Amino acid sequence: MFKFSKFLVLVVCSILLLSLTAARKRGTDSDDSAPAAAASSKTAAAEDMIDDMSAAPSGWFTEMDSGATVKLNAAKGQKGKALEIAYNFNAANWLGARKKITGDLSNYKGIRFAVRGEGAANSIEVKFENSDYSNFGKLLPVKSNTGAWTTIEIPFTDLTYYWGASQQLDLKKTLLHIAITRKDSDDGGIGKLIIDGIELYK
Repeated sequence: MFKFSKFLVLVVCSILLLSLTAARKRGTDSDDSAPAAAASSKTAAAEDMIDDMSAAPSGWFTEMDSGATVKLNAAKGQKGKALEIAYNFNAANWLGARKKITGDLSNYKGIRFAVRGEGAANSIEVKFENSDYSNFGKLLPVKSNTGAWTTIEIPFTDLTYYWGASQQLDLKKTLLHIAITRKDSDDGGIGKLIIDGIELYK
């Protein structure tokens, strides 16, 4: 009877030990997979981002018509930093900032970003430039002095050919231009345009 009881205790202990080992293994597998999924999600988000502006104004360069002055600064964004284009038209008709885009954008439908501004009321254009200097763009539906953040979404199919040798936009190698232009009804003058979170969407 004593031998049988001892044997029974050993069997029960073995079953409990096997159960604990299996439970620990399941917990370890679950813990390992969660960070992997999170990392994958973060990588995908990074691939969709042209510029989250965390390093603004790094990577951006000024461009302007004769007589204008432009300065690029870091500004407060919706969550973190944003790109500020501070300008004075003087007698000029256009000015802005540009950024070289690395990577193929042809798998995306368009770009999305937030914009707000202050000062003089002028027109805003977003332009893409091919390696042969051909330009394609779109005039935004808001002026440069919009006080509140406005989300802008531009499908690539909405871009109009402006000028250049090629009438076909090459999304595999392009420059992005954010231009502030003085149309007939615009003010020119002094102002600030703030751009945040330029991303791609499918």
